[in-house]
Amino acid sequence: MRYTFAISWLVLIAILHALPGDNISKFDFLDVLNIDKLVHTTLFMIAFILLAYADKRQYNLISFHYITVSLAMYGLALEYSQGYFFENRSMDVFDWLADICGILIGILLFRKIPFLTSTNSCKKV
Repeated sequence: MRYTFAISWLVLIAILHALPGDNISKFDFLDVLNIDKLVHTTLFMIAFILLAYADKRQYNLISFHYITVSLAMYGLALEYSQGYFFENRSMDVFDWLADICGILIGILLFRKIPFLTSTNSCKKV
């Protein structure tokens, strides 16, 4: 069941990336706040936490590395798709960097949230 939530979240991220640019509201104050990067960071932070929680039996650094690299490549693929396949969207390397920041924040939060990890979690292999 945990994988269902994680996969559903990844599908939601893909759908949000695929929305045509015309469907996304443009507000001047959002440009000032740079909320787009915050959204990218939050989406990928939650994605990491859900995937790491779904893979609970593996709480080790190798599992975290696989999840981190997979999510980073997923974010890159979505940005590439925005640039070349999705209507009225553009590729932005800073969005991808925000995705990576979200993944890193997800790692830190996951290791600090006591009800997600056990006392012997994240052991070095």
